[in-house]
Amino acid sequence: MDNWKINIFSSIRNVSDIDLQKLTWLGKHPTYVSSFSEAINTLYDDYDFEEYLVYYGENENNEDLYSKMVVFEEKLSKYIQTEKTDLEILNDLEWENITQLAYEIIKPWIVE
Repeated sequence: MDNWKINIFSSIRNVSDIDLQKLTWLGKHPTYVSSFSEAINTLYDDYDFEEYLVYYGENENNEDLYSKMVVFEEKLSKYIQTEKTDLEILNDLEWENITQLAYEIIKPWIVE
């Protein structure tokens, strides 16, 4: 379960980092390339975020974090229906709000 948690929170961290997204989604990072669809597929398909929420809700006792993850998932699952390009997403206020929700989830684990 520890690897699952690490993978989920690493993926959420990627969603929270709009500066990295601007580099990787637009092909400006020297070594790393990504996209909106890749970030979403990693979280949902590779790491099964929805199932992790069920597991977390049943097995963990951090109600505040769980509530944040539920709100994040609800907003993200609605947003992934978008037909926007990566550039349009990066300039979208709604996406910025989702990245902020992601940041609030991973903030306790970030060493700055």
